[in-house]
Amino acid sequence: HLNQTAKTIALGAGVLVDRILVSDAGPGRKAPHVLLVAPALVADANCPFGPKFDGAAAKSLGFCEAYRREAELRGVPFINAADHVTVPATDCVHFDKVGHGALGAALADRVRQLLSA
Repeated sequence: HLNQTAKTIALGAGVLVDRILVSDAGPGRKAPHVLLVAPALVADANCPFGPKFDGAAAKSLGFCEAYRREAELRGVPFINAADHVTVPATDCVHFDKVGHGALGAALADRVRQLLSA
């Protein structure tokens, strides 16, 4: 949103991953592990936030590919939130209780997989 493309938004997330991977903020003062999460899709109806999110639904269709590329470039695992949660049409960007639960369960499953590998 805010006049950025999916690729630019994902690049920003990639910059954050870069900073984390060279930090000493993890256990033993080493870099922590990173799981990059592509955002859920923005709903295209009834957005109560005015023009702030105009065009965001169309842009959000590119999140998965753009975030996956950033994860691959950095060698970090990836999950696409849109595979697990949708936002209610009454809000357009925020999850409801069910959505939070679904995404939380998917993230917990993925983290368990990563920790057991």
